[in-house]
Amino acid sequence: LPVELLTETLGYLGIDDLLRASHACKRWRVLTRRSRVFWSAINLVAFSNSALDFLTTRLEGYQGSGVQLVLNLQHAPYNVFTIVAPLVSAHLHRLS
Repeated sequence: LPVELLTETLGYLGIDDLLRASHACKRWRVLTRRSRVFWSAINLVAFSNSALDFLTTRLEGYQGSGVQLVLNLQHAPYNVFTIVAPLVSAHLHRLS
């Protein structure tokens, strides 16, 4: 598939499915890590270990500015804030 079509298709996946898809092959892994579509906005609604790892990777790996971060803590475990808050505070200068 052309990169544009693959990016569009992968863009419909939720964070956990996107993480699984990124391990399907080297091309998909590179695409999901480098494409601005997947890291310019982070909408975190799942709080699995893989989702938190993804958030960490995106915030630490992003070299630009203006990442939009949305945290939906409504159904999060009670201790997730103690995990997410230090991570987010270290990258506040990159968030919009």
